[in-house]
Amino acid sequence: VSVFFALTSVQRSRTRAARDSAASLSKELLRVETDSVPAIIMEMGDVWDLALPLLRETQSRPDLTDQQRLNVALVLFNENPDRHFQVILESIRACEPEHIAVITNRTISHFDRLSPLTWEALANAEDDAVLPLTALLAKKNPGDLRWKQHQARITTILTNEPLKAGRWLPYLALMRANFVPRLMEIFENKSPDGIHRRVVASHLLSKLFANREDMAT
Repeated sequence: VSVFFALTSVQRSRTRAARDSAASLSKELLRVETDSVPAIIMEMGDVWDLALPLLRETQSRPDLTDQQRLNVALVLFNENPDRHFQVILESIRACEPEHIAVITNRTISHFDRLSPLTWEALANAEDDAVLPLTALLAKKNPGDLRWKQHQARITTILTNEPLKAGRWLPYLALMRANFVPRLMEIFENKSPDGIHRRVVASHLLSKLFANREDMAT
């Protein structure tokens, strides 16, 4: 009898510890940057059944920031890819350049099927979501003809926000052929009110073609 109670006590302790771990990880998910999400997903592996209802409850909260919604959707992605990818797209304005790899790695097995949703999101995006959505599409679709209908707006955002643009250039370089003609037009514009944009366009062109090896890719 004593052995039975001892085993029962151990089992209860393990269950309590698992619940505490699931709760702790669910809370931590709301505090971290998106590049920390893969590590949390790995840690949740052993307590996933306990974490899942907590994550669903968390996702329904109306007070979440875009980054928090993005983090939760990434963790839940495999449960319902279509639904959670839509949340990712709606929250992507909170994304930093270093977070794009997290999204692409998490969604890669479904990305070709979900790609039309990304193009639709780009077509309807507010300015603060344009560069993250562009980066998300760039690696898989650098030569897509649909870039032509977006190149003017993307180039305008790049030249109006040079500090932000510089951080996204590694992704934009993959599809620079879509932007170089428009950047050259801006650079060659001699009007006095276009001096600032000419300087920015020159800087972006030099970064896009930083070296010959890059130009050949």
